[in-house]
Amino acid sequence: MFVDLSNKKIGFLGIVVLALLVVTVSTFLIAASARPAMHAFTDSAQRARAELYYLVRFKLPEAALAAVTGSSRTEAQSATSSVVSARSVPVLLYHGEGDSTSMPPMRVFVEHMRALRDAGWHTITMEQFKAFMEGTGTVPDKSFLLTFDDGRSDALYSADPLLKDFGYTAVMFVITGFSMPGNGDVPLNDFYLSKSQLDYMVKSGRWDLESHGDQDHLTYSVPIATSTAQDLTLVPGQHFLSNFFWLPDAGRIETPAEFVTRVTNDLTAAKTLLENNFDIVVDGFAYPLNDLGQDSINAPQADTLLSRVVPTIYPFDFYQTWPGNGDFFNHPDPDVHLIKRIEPTASWSSSHLLEVLNGGVVKSLPHTAFTFGPAWKSNWGTVRPDDTGLELSASKDSTGASAFLDGSGTWTDYKMNASAEWKYGTFSLLARYTAQYAPYVVCAFSNNRIYLERHDGEKLETIAYKPYAPPALPAKADFSMSVQGDTASCSAYGVRVAGSVAGISRSGGVGATVWTPSAGEAQAILTRLAVESL
Repeated sequence: MFVDLSNKKIGFLGIVVLALLVVTVSTFLIAASARPAMHAFTDSAQRARAELYYLVRFKLPEAALAAVTGSSRTEAQSATSSVVSARSVPVLLYHGEGDSTSMPPMRVFVEHMRALRDAGWHTITMEQFKAFMEGTGTVPDKSFLLTFDDGRSDALYSADPLLKDFGYTAVMFVITGFSMPGNGDVPLNDFYLSKSQLDYMVKSGRWDLESHGDQDHLTYSVPIATSTAQDLTLVPGQHFLSNFFWLPDAGRIETPAEFVTRVTNDLTAAKTLLENNFDIVVDGFAYPLNDLGQDSINAPQADTLLSRVVPTIYPFDFYQTWPGNGDFFNHPDPDVHLIKRIEPTASWSSSHLLEVLNGGVVKSLPHTAFTFGPAWKSNWGTVRPDDTGLELSASKDSTGASAFLDGSGTWTDYKMNASAEWKYGTFSLLARYTAQYAPYVVCAFSNNRIYLERHDGEKLETIAYKPYAPPALPAKADFSMSVQGDTASCSAYGVRVAGSVAGISRSGGVGATVWTPSAGEAQAILTRLAVESL
């Protein structure tokens, strides 16, 4: 037995191998060229399956229940509809098919939308939202903007049948680098929407496409602030928008100007890709990972730089808000670029979502409260609103508690009269509160002095103070506070403290705080609050 390696056989084997190689490469090229068409066919099949699933899982049971109970969704909607124009608009954020611990699964999303629909809430388009914010158009009361992040294909399959059924619209924030890498037709993987899917969404009339950036969802290794070419330390897994990069050719960290150029190029690329491919206007950008520059490890000025450059590309810049950050809703103002979004979690019941939205509606003056509901949001500490009062108390690990009245952020000049069961600590009233890190006015009532203060993040400035003689604690106590222009005053038990407070917003909401230097001691119950215009 031996191997025949004659020239004729070697030549024949070479021809066979070459032929197989040609066939293999040709097959690969044909498959690659056909992949967009195959992807489009698969997408059509998945959309059909999603619509059938929605029909069987949600639509038919709802119709059967309506037939049994005799209820009519159309009648319920018309009964709650109104010709009144909205004074503020909430923006809701979902992502795609979630699980039971974080992002809502389809079942919860459908329950949320049904509850909103039955309560008279309805969606608006991005164009309508833009006109509302710029003051060039109005939208009906109980309008909301429904948004989805990341350009996920499961969001399309989960939400689109419901949008069609309810007559709703939505906004999808697309990561162009993942959905259309290299401006191609095929996404990075099937988790992301393809160009053909995005085209279907635009043509359906139910979806607006906005930007979630191009390459800014990837994570990067960035240098610590003190890095040099001789002593370089890179930290992996960091965000694109909040850090200076290392420039290997130059052997140094990016300058602020180079950072701005890199960010501008990325955001402009995403906007251009979307506008050119789908013949649309892109006005919105959603900050990736809700990082507005605050998560930087080497560029403490990143948030300031982003606040300057992003609005020059996108008029509306969306982020997820949180309790303690002022009103949940967005108020019309042509000078506002940052747009707040509310992100329901899987644990939110439909009734809780309605409580949040109903609580965020703009409050009118005069406003008097003897009972305190979900509109009172915790800034920090333990806050318990109920029919008897607003309890503010320190936990064993906190020095106090603070609450804000959601929907009061549009108030300008006003006077507050408050009553409280004052148990322990310094009790304070807050005015012109707009956001967690924006300046506002505080009237602080201790056991022997009244302080007029300006708070700005963690900075506190005492404007004026006077001694006074309040009752010994615990006691029922009354306090007053007023703001007009940049002048504020605090009053209690015959003593008034007043002064000018610079740099505060022309409008802003109200709140209350109780505080002591030691943890676990402060406690008060706000039992009455009356606010009137000045």
